[in-house]
Amino acid sequence: MKPGDSINWRLDAAANVTEMEVKAKASKPWPFKKKTPYKSKKNQPAGAKELDAAEKGSKYQYVVSAICVRDAAMSDTVIIDPDIIIIR
Repeated sequence: MKPGDSINWRLDAAANVTEMEVKAKASKPWPFKKKTPYKSKKNQPAGAKELDAAEKGSKYQYVVSAICVRDAAMSDTVIIDPDIIIIR
């Protein structure tokens, strides 16, 4: 990635999720000027804006959470725990 680059998180139109939230882990650094949380909907991706020019490259931890609707009476909270690795 280059300074100023951005990342978007998108939901697939066929997903049983209407919204997801992306948040940096508590007390962990975040390499983008636009800080978390980002809320993405099926018709509206959301994401990190402007990679900080001072960013030297590292691993950044964050969490993606969403509610997956199985049917009218059942839903599950889904938590995904990925990392972004930026190499400069």
